[in-house]
Amino acid sequence: MTENLIFPKKLLSKTGGFLKRHKIFSVSVVLIIVFLMLGIHFYKKLNVIKDVSVMNEPVSSPLTRMDLTSSVSLTGNIASRDERSVTTSLTGTEIKEVNVGVGDYVNAGDVIVTFDSSGLERELETAKDNAALNNLKNGKTLEDAADAVTDAKETYASEAAGLKTDVNTALDHYNQMVSKRDGALTDYQNAQAAVSAAQDQYDSLKAQAESEGWQMKVSDAKAALDNAQAEYDKAAAVTDIDLTGSLYDNLQNARAGYQDAVAKYETPLSQAENELAEAKQRESQAMASYEEYKSQADAAYGAYYGRLNAQTSSNEKNAKQIEKSQDNYEITALEQSNNKKTQEDQLQEAEEKLGKTVVTAPISGVITAINVEEGDVYNGETLFVIQDMEHFVVEASVDEYDISKISKDLKAVVKTDATGDEQLKGTVSFVAPTPNSTASSGGNTGTANTSPTYKVRIDLEDYDERLRVGMTAKTSIILDSRENVFAVAYDCVQTDEEGNNYIEVLDEPTGNHGNEDSENGNPTGKGPGNRNFSDASADTDNAGGKTGAFRKIFVEKGMESDYYVEIISDELTEGMQVVTTISKSSNTEGGFMFGEETEFIYEGPGGAVTIETEEGPVGAPAGGPGGGGF
Repeated sequence: MTENLIFPKKLLSKTGGFLKRHKIFSVSVVLIIVFLMLGIHFYKKLNVIKDVSVMNEPVSSPLTRMDLTSSVSLTGNIASRDERSVTTSLTGTEIKEVNVGVGDYVNAGDVIVTFDSSGLERELETAKDNAALNNLKNGKTLEDAADAVTDAKETYASEAAGLKTDVNTALDHYNQMVSKRDGALTDYQNAQAAVSAAQDQYDSLKAQAESEGWQMKVSDAKAALDNAQAEYDKAAAVTDIDLTGSLYDNLQNARAGYQDAVAKYETPLSQAENELAEAKQRESQAMASYEEYKSQADAAYGAYYGRLNAQTSSNEKNAKQIEKSQDNYEITALEQSNNKKTQEDQLQEAEEKLGKTVVTAPISGVITAINVEEGDVYNGETLFVIQDMEHFVVEASVDEYDISKISKDLKAVVKTDATGDEQLKGTVSFVAPTPNSTASSGGNTGTANTSPTYKVRIDLEDYDERLRVGMTAKTSIILDSRENVFAVAYDCVQTDEEGNNYIEVLDEPTGNHGNEDSENGNPTGKGPGNRNFSDASADTDNAGGKTGAFRKIFVEKGMESDYYVEIISDELTEGMQVVTTISKSSNTEGGFMFGEETEFIYEGPGGAVTIETEEGPVGAPAGGPGGGGF
């Protein structure tokens, strides 16, 4: 109200001088203007009072299908997708040429800065000469080390061959002696067996002779022979032929009996005794031969073992020499390789330095900074900055409450002041895993609270020549979306005592909200379904699910956006009138506030109600649309 009265006062003060000069005309004009302004003022107040009364009534809108999106809104800045600050290692080198200026567009590979290369060219020549000299020295040293390895291998091979021959000869002699020893041992063992057999035979015959009285039988036969011989000799002495013939026969029989007894009893025992003696003699000779060959075999083994030890010792000594020579060769090779690498590094460094005397653009873009001039001695600072002005990104920070919702490859839309209402498409290309800064706020307590923020980058899909680095960009990252679904404002969905969600719809198509008395501006009629909108105590038919002319439809909530909620039910049809209630309240959330001139737009499920006031009611129904998005 106060603000509305300021304008007439200013107008009157400015026209003061004019009134003094043209009193009658001026007074008339001023009075006309004042009456017009007062009329407009009171007309608006009457309309506000009428709108307040209308807001006490339920509002219905047709149910329609729409596309819903759930998003995170944030504000960031336009930045180049690729920005390079170019430096070089040529400190202490004079800058010969600078070929561009700030604002110039260059292509990747264009020469930007050139350094004086005369000193670096001399360094390169010196490095080449040193590398060639070191290569010659290293080659000779490595060749000598390789020759030492060859000599050690040849010595090993020569000595090993000679020692191998000696060892093989000694081994052959030893094997011969072993063969003779083993043969003599076999002969000795056979002689022992023969002695044992002869001894058994003799012992057996001797035992039999003793048990059967072989000696007595031989003696008896000898006595009979002697007696027959005596009788015969006695008869022969007297030449009694008859007697001699008989005695002769007796003598012959006695001789035959004796010879038979000797052959049967005396000869086998004697023969067995002789055979035993001979077997023992052969055993003694075989044992002596075995002992001789055994001694020779032992000596041959000693000679062989000595040759073998000599061979092993010589081979080990020569093998160690080979190993030592090879180690020396490898060490020399490594040292020379390292030396060569050092030389090559020095040569490469000199070549690289010479190559760095020409500094080119790493990317195509616009030069946004040049920090050197021709004739400067370079000290390591940034030579120039180049930015890609054809591919832009939005860099923004997201608080800890929203960062978990955002992931790479999510789609986004971007608005800037330069592009107006046009929405630029983008894609999330980076989400920081760790916080990059903290935001502090004191609040009403005077103490600072810190909340971590996380960097997010969105790549814009298309080039737009209106964009510039540093512009403020309002961005919505789309988390989820639904197409062609039934959705209503949050306040349209209610919950019963059992926790079931429902909406109220009008049974019949929406008419007007009652007739208005054109004289006093107050609603006097009834709304759709003949239910009196101002009657808060209308009857309710719980059994039928109806409240007067209203009908409940139980729904399931789906996706929620900043303004609307998806509702799901088989009973929903497009165009049915969904009811929401705008109620009076004295608080600041969804109530009425009287103050300065304001415009309020309430988005219903199928349209908008707009109230313009100077002092009148301001605000939206509790839980209605607000905040977020564009």
